[in-house]
Amino acid sequence: MKTFTFQTYKMFRLSRYETRTALDAFRLLKAEQTGKTLPYPVLSLGHDTCFKWQNYIIHIKVSIDESADYSWLGEWSDTPEVDAVPHEPGNHYTYNYFNPTYTVAEYQQDYSQRGYSRHESWLLAKNAVYNDYQRMLKYRDSGSPYIEVTASKQNVFLGHADMSTWDWEDIEETIINYGLIESAITEAQAKLNSLCSCF
Repeated sequence: MKTFTFQTYKMFRLSRYETRTALDAFRLLKAEQTGKTLPYPVLSLGHDTCFKWQNYIIHIKVSIDESADYSWLGEWSDTPEVDAVPHEPGNHYTYNYFNPTYTVAEYQQDYSQRGYSRHESWLLAKNAVYNDYQRMLKYRDSGSPYIEVTASKQNVFLGHADMSTWDWEDIEETIINYGLIESAITEAQAKLNSLCSCF
């Protein structure tokens, strides 16, 4: 299963803080403008989408990622570490602190390298750590989406691609920018070619 790395997440967050839209940030990470659109509406939890594309039946299923690892954001603890964010006692698994993986100093260094002043980079860094805390709360409450894309012909499963993403609002963008449909079709075509070569 393909997953995001912490470095990718950091680049995405920095792009978002520079007022780019989520879609533009994802396309920056992809290092190209795809300009693609998908022939179906935005997906939601429990909503299976099925359509015909390039002579294949494409099935897209979105569910909660039961094995999601949020350690790239931080961890809950009763012992504060560097730049720990306190929250109400008894709230969210009874832990009293969120210890961020990426500290204020590390965020500040990144922003300074992007040309922000010392004060601006410090303010942005403080905000970034707090937003990591808020994102952690959101994930604990609603989970993060897991996307599965399959390609089939005549009810025969041939290709598959999957990916975990961060937000429910990013599902369609993830499918577009990471080429999940194309990956499933490529795998399906390779399987068909190997079957044909056997005869």
